[in-house]
Amino acid sequence: MVNAFFRNLFNAFLLIYKSVPATWLWQRLAFIPGELLNSPKLLLEHKVLSDSEAKKASEKYKIPLNKFPKINLKDPQVVKIGAQAGQLIAVKRIEWGKSYTYYRVVID
Repeated sequence: MVNAFFRNLFNAFLLIYKSVPATWLWQRLAFIPGELLNSPKLLLEHKVLSDSEAKKASEKYKIPLNKFPKINLKDPQVVKIGAQAGQLIAVKRIEWGKSYTYYRVVID
């Protein structure tokens, strides 16, 4: 359902790109169904790492935990997975067919 929605949306953009003012287009597309906003397919995969996994990541990149990029405790994904301040989170992204893992430390 999500893929079909975005495919149709893309096709609509192509059809009306040059013939319709941008303000009109954004007014018509201002709504996005709630099931798409909350869809796990649209959000990146977040995982709380155990202490041993966090230590391995810290050793792998040769930086202390407090030097990792930060993510706020109130971030919706952090709240969703139940992470606590000071824990390390692995964020998995897939771009151009390759899988990448980014790390973030949770702060207050």
